[in-house]
Amino acid sequence: GLETEISRLRTDLDRATYEANALKGELERARTTSSRYGSDLQGRQAQVSQTEAELAARLRSEQATRKALENEQERLRREMADRDRQIAAYTARGQQVDQVWPWPNCESLQDVSDCST
Repeated sequence: GLETEISRLRTDLDRATYEANALKGELERARTTSSRYGSDLQGRQAQVSQTEAELAARLRSEQATRKALENEQERLRREMADRDRQIAAYTARGQQVDQVWPWPNCESLQDVSDCST
């Protein structure tokens, strides 16, 4: 009786110890896997952060370039408008000079002595 009961309890204890060790092994493997995934995740998060920072820097650079190009375009537009006004003024003055030029057959004052009026 008692020896049989002790033997059965020892068998139960051995089985429970074996199962506990197996569970410890599983737990350790799960922790290792979790740690590996955690490290991998941290690495990926760092890559994402770096990529976001690079993209933000590129965006700022491209915005600055665009602003510079817009400023240059505006400067050129104003310059062309100024030239258009100058051309219009010169054209108007040229027409006035043509109207009062007394020697229509001559191109310049150097030709006047050879020109007939």
